[in-house]
Amino acid sequence: WQRFTALLRLVRAGGGVGPSYDELAAAWGLRSRAAASRMLDRLEAAGLIHRPRYRARAIVVTRCPVPVATPAGDVLLPMAETLH
Repeated sequence: WQRFTALLRLVRAGGGVGPSYDELAAAWGLRSRAAASRMLDRLEAAGLIHRPRYRARAIVVTRCPVPVATPAGDVLLPMAETLH
C-alpha cells in the first residue's frame, strides 16, 4: 500500500499533470522506468487505476481502498480521481 499511497500523493500534487515514469521510479525507490511501468501494470490489473490509451501521463484512480495523509496533515478519503 505504500507505493499506492505514494502514487496518490504524486497524482494529487501534480496539478493536473500525471507523474512521469522517472518521478514514479524515484518515489517508489525503483531503479528504472521499466520497473515503474510494470508496477503501474500491476495496479491497473488490480483495478486500482486505469491508464487511458493515447493520453500521455494520464492516470485515473478508480478505487482507493485506504485513506491517505498528505504532508500538510490532511486526510484524503477514498474517491475516484482523473488526471488528463
